[in-house]
Amino acid sequence: MKTQLVDILVILALATITIIANEMNLLGNSSEFILIPLLVIYFLGKYVGTKNSRKE
Repeated sequence: MKTQLVDILVILALATITIIANEMNLLGNSSEFILIPLLVIYFLGKYVGTKNSRKE
């Protein structure tokens, strides 16, 4: 799959999980901002994986 498609699918999956958790009241008062750190972690991991694969 192309990386853009994978990125979109991951963002949609994270958003769906966050919405479901918010509707079930599993998140606290800061539920509006929970998606930001998840996306940062995803893209940092993607960057590190790409960087390491270029070295090998």
